[in-house]
Amino acid sequence: GILNEKCGQYAGIKISEIKDTVKNDLIQKNLATTMKEFSEPVICRCKEKVMIKQIPDQWFIKYSDEHLTTESKDYAASMNIYPLEYKDELPKILDWFGDRAAIRRGSWLGTEFPYKRDWIIEPISDSTLYPAYYVLSSYVNQNKLPVTEMTHEFFDYVFLGIGAPKQPLWQVIKSDFDYWYPVDINLGGKEHKTVHFPVYIMNHVAIMPEQKRPQGIFVHWWVTQKGKEKISKSKGGAEPIVEAAVTYGVDAMRLYYLHIGSPFVDIEWDPDAVIKYKNRMGTIWKLVKQLNLLKNQQQENLDNWLKSMLQRRIQKILTAFETLDLRISSNEIFFEIQKDLQWYVKRGGANKKVLETYVQTWILLMAPITPHLAEELWITQGQKQFVSNESYPSFNPEGISEKDEVGEYLLIRVIDDVNEIIKVTKITPKKICIYTAPAWKQQLFRKALERTAQNNFNAGQLIKETMADPAMKPLGQQISQFIAKIAAEVKTISENDRGRFMIPLDEKKHLSDATSYLSKTLH
Repeated sequence: GILNEKCGQYAGIKISEIKDTVKNDLIQKNLATTMKEFSEPVICRCKEKVMIKQIPDQWFIKYSDEHLTTESKDYAASMNIYPLEYKDELPKILDWFGDRAAIRRGSWLGTEFPYKRDWIIEPISDSTLYPAYYVLSSYVNQNKLPVTEMTHEFFDYVFLGIGAPKQPLWQVIKSDFDYWYPVDINLGGKEHKTVHFPVYIMNHVAIMPEQKRPQGIFVHWWVTQKGKEKISKSKGGAEPIVEAAVTYGVDAMRLYYLHIGSPFVDIEWDPDAVIKYKNRMGTIWKLVKQLNLLKNQQQENLDNWLKSMLQRRIQKILTAFETLDLRISSNEIFFEIQKDLQWYVKRGGANKKVLETYVQTWILLMAPITPHLAEELWITQGQKQFVSNESYPSFNPEGISEKDEVGEYLLIRVIDDVNEIIKVTKITPKKICIYTAPAWKQQLFRKALERTAQNNFNAGQLIKETMADPAMKPLGQQISQFIAKIAAEVKTISENDRGRFMIPLDEKKHLSDATSYLSKTLH
């Protein structure tokens, strides 16, 4: 619209063009003031609408301080912060972060503000330093450390290492503080990205020496109701922990949270899915018990394969834990390891010694995610101590057997190929013949793969070099035909398959050792 003649000097001007000018003029003449509003409606837990009230005589913490902001940004760059996108966002958040109220008035729980009566310290300004107080709180709760003794001198000595202890207890408390601090990682919901975590960093940077500042921050997303609505007391959807623990089991819920999605994506609470995870743990329990019924039998290639795959899994699990990718770690422990074990048993594996080591290592891997299941399974292995007191498995590269891994892969591919041929030809064979490549073909194939990887494969050159070998010369025509045949094929092979082909393997021996399994599977 356009302002009318009653608007004096602003008459005849479009509102969209003059509104900011009118606002500034009125504020300058003290005829108007600024009223702050939320960007969206905010509802209290009591169901009433929340309004912003301007409080006179407020005290602020100067988070806008330029030096503090710069030092906080520099320190944040050295921290382990997940997800990495948040770490990239933090410098801008810290730049944007302005002064925040230090105190609030009213009947709140909290620490009294010493310089203003009937006011308490705003939780966001002191809760970010609570971890430091946690270390010495037990001494206060046990009446060993009176509040009157918690002076500036005391905190300077315990937290900052300044001054000398007034009594032996101060040394004990400082020793505890030096042991536990700094915090390795602070876990919090995504709603804290612009509220709690910036203050957490800045308060530590402002007060604590560098060696006592937090090492990391881990931002997790929400567990939501169906429809992506946040689960909360005010919005509903929350299930009492005690009842949920009985219905689903604590371990099943832990596994569900870790495996159903990335920590950086909201997870929709699905009771039916949690029951499936509960059933999976029951399946693992039964599988471990069934292994005790197997009759001891050794198969060198197969046993080595199982031991090798376990080390592969451990390596991947440890890497996932290091990067806090809990979905991958839980998938490896509760799905992929179980698949490996089931294949081993299906293949006829029954080496008691190998299985005992494998199962005990598997239980150790489970312990951080499903501690109760792990403890119960640990007892079935004749163990007397808690599994939680045992060392976590470490990767042993000497346990890797690439030859046996490739051998099992060959066996699986052979079975798939035979079944595909039977399906396509629609015949019921009376006899199945499997032919393996002679050593010279394998050797040439590896050479072709190696040169393809280096982008210098030339079929003619390889033929010429091969024919110069007196041992290969009698195979002249076969060599020419074979190299010409594989010239295009080697360029399309995946990196994983290339790695497998580069490992020398006696195909005939490996398949011959699996004759009984092949016979049973293909007939």
